[in-house]
Amino acid sequence: MAFFEPDRYISRITMIDVKQDLIGRGFAHVLLDIDNTILTRDTHEVPRDVGLWLACARDAGIGFCLLSNNWHRGVHQLARRLELPLVSHAMKPLPPAFLIALRKMGASRKATLVVGDQLMTDVVGAHLLGMKAYLVCPLVEHDLKHTLILRNAEALLIGHLQPEGLGCQNSAPLSPAQPSAAAQTPAPAQPPAAAWELAPAQPPVPAPAPALAQPLAPAQPSAAAQTPAPAQPPALAQPPADVQPSALAQPPVPAQCLAEGGARHG
Repeated sequence: MAFFEPDRYISRITMIDVKQDLIGRGFAHVLLDIDNTILTRDTHEVPRDVGLWLACARDAGIGFCLLSNNWHRGVHQLARRLELPLVSHAMKPLPPAFLIALRKMGASRKATLVVGDQLMTDVVGAHLLGMKAYLVCPLVEHDLKHTLILRNAEALLIGHLQPEGLGCQNSAPLSPAQPSAAAQTPAPAQPPAAAWELAPAQPPVPAPAPALAQPLAPAQPSAAAQTPAPAQPPALAQPPADVQPSALAQPPVPAQCLAEGGARHG
């Protein structure tokens, strides 16, 4: 393998198969770069799929040590959050930081793999110590100005290589003044083909007015709404006809008068 070529060139760290590409090849430890390898340079986040890959590799028994040229507070916070050892301000590709990281893990060079996104720091540093190195494409195009200059050198050295997997387009030289694809103004979307088939000069046919739109005749008042006729007075309210006085209604004859009359007739 050429000194300035990675042992594997992979589009994303999650494309590395833990059982086949690590354990199957005798790697028990990984020296892992941070910026644009597992942490996006623009938003400083660990993508969900990368975090899941790290958890899967650790569950399989792979030991990790973070190795970064970055010395800012963010890398130390990340190391604490991931609960991983860290060697910061590494000055890669110089060997001392690589050797310190190996001692922290108690690992040998032969059983340790270096994974990073830069040829001139991660891959060259590993090859200086006779270690294997996997180069991954950066998570995002956004990067530091001096890193973009190094990527132009990478393109001259490995521009003929194609990464394993999809989603990597960093083989062309990059310029610090060149905006990323995300920053460019998107072209206006073309209307679908079906829209071109419509004749714009033909006005649409108006829909017929619904039947409810016609004026309605005034509603006739219902029987319940009409004024009710006056109720006829009941029969008891009419004056009763003259009643002939009955015999029982006449006043009784005193008993003395009846006795006198009986005496006359006797």
